[in-house]
Amino acid sequence: MSVSLPPDIEAFVEREIACGNYSSREELIVRAVGLLRDHDAELAKLRAEIEKGWDGPGIPLETAFSRLRASLKLPSGTDAT
Repeated sequence: MSVSLPPDIEAFVEREIACGNYSSREELIVRAVGLLRDHDAELAKLRAEIEKGWDGPGIPLETAFSRLRASLKLPSGTDAT
């Protein structure tokens, strides 16, 4: 697979490799895609719990927002709505 990256992302990838955080572009891409996959799975679980809440007890709204902030890595004082 060949991927063209915008210049700012390309520079970021090169810096990460130069700093020794990743040994190759492939390693960085695999890690990034894995994080995206995990994030999307967590978001899907959260959405399912919220949807379930429409028909039953579900989870408290503040819990949902806290988990959403955590999954997006937002500071706890940030309003995710």
